[in-house]
Amino acid sequence: MDKDLNTRKYNDIKRKYGVTNAISHMLRTPATCILGFSRLLEATNLTSQQKEYIYNIEESTHHLLAATDCLAKDISSQKQYRKWRIK
Repeated sequence: MDKDLNTRKYNDIKRKYGVTNAISHMLRTPATCILGFSRLLEATNLTSQQKEYIYNIEESTHHLLAATDCLAKDISSQKQYRKWRIK
């Protein structure tokens, strides 16, 4: 994909929703695609080794999504704390 296009998309999301949501979106979107493709692959005839690969891909992707959620919550909490502290 065009690097300039990615930069424009990121900046548009950042302007509209803020940095935290932009980062979350940039991580979650490809991770969700990976999960979708791995589920499509599961529906085909796979060897036991290939099934294990798919399992590992899905587990890793779920961990990435969970880490993304935790990061977004942490950043949001820090922002709320700073707002409270400034008052």
